Amino acid sequence: MKNIVHIIHRDKFTDGYVNFMNKYLTYYNHLFYTVNKGFDIKVTSDDNVVFLSSFNDLIHKENKCHLKSADIIIISGFFFVDQMEAFFNKKILKKTYFHLWGGDFYCLANNDSIKRIISNILRKYFFSNAGGIINLIPGDYETLCKYCTPKGKHFVAPVCGDGTTQKLISELRKVKKETEPYRILVGNSATETNQHIEILHILEKFKDENIEIICPLSYGDKKYAELVIEEGNRIFGNKFKPLLEYMDKKDYFKMVATSCVAIFNNNRQQAMGNISATLGLGCKVYIRSDTPMWKTFHSDRQYCIYRVEDIESMSFDEFIKISSDVKRNIDIYSELNDVNKYVNQWVNVLESI
Repeated sequence: MKNIVHIIHRDKFTDGYVNFMNKYLTYYNHLFYTVNKGFDIKVTSDDNVVFLSSFNDLIHKENKCHLKSADIIIISGFFFVDQMEAFFNKKILKKTYFHLWGGDFYCLANNDSIKRIISNILRKYFFSNAGGIINLIPGDYETLCKYCTPKGKHFVAPVCGDGTTQKLISELRKVKKETEPYRILVGNSATETNQHIEILHILEKFKDENIEIICPLSYGDKKYAELVIEEGNRIFGNKFKPLLEYMDKKDYFKMVATSCVAIFNNNRQQAMGNISATLGLGCKVYIRSDTPMWKTFHSDRQYCIYRVEDIESMSFDEFIKISSDVKRNIDIYSELNDVNKYVNQWVNVLESI
């Protein structure tokens, strides 16, 4: 039985990841490390989770022994490049696989300060010399290879949950779409890669229509969020509704379920879970066609989605109208998000290492 050490960035996905591995991949011995501050998560030390004050604590004797004795080490969400002291040990790094979420490697394109340059040099070193890379979608690996040359293996596997999200989405499909006013969801977080300002300007021509724009800004860059709020209020007035507090999962997805349209103007791979959920809830979804996500959702997964770039030439009725393809999208979501499919993907990864 393989011993697997998981080192996980503490985020809203962390407990789902832990629960998935513990519940469905029981033929492996799992040990999880995360930090003791960050998003509220519903896992404890009883779930074979060790909480650290910093990932640099992995250098301590007991923790390092676990790394040395592990058959596989998976770092999921690499947002702590300054806390990697233990991984300058080449034997440990060679059995480490980076499960990259998006923002943890797209940052390689940004070298606007000495700190970022040094961080990116370190990232490239780790990616190039690790046992392998695990991306969320195939196109991400092509992007990564523009910045470095990974010598290890390459896999594709999702950030999984324990099935509760899929069950919740199935239940919420009965919720009626909000059309008085028409509810439009824009973006997923307060990050510049959401390109909020651009899409708000595109939507400005609809400002006199009976609409409500919901804009999740509860996590990310607070200063950037303030700019988005200022511009949203300027253009749409009280029709612009920023979400500034992190919502309970059920309440958030209920709000999504009542939305007619969801727009993700992200200029890189981001918000994959949100995009999948909006499709599964029967929303009309717009994303950019110049990112790897377009190929993933449109060509590979065969969803009926729409180009953000086409909104400028649309009438309001064309923009808001939900077609009969929504039923097809719901069927595709149900098929693709079958937990057995996730299990098979991860077993393929772990047995190929």
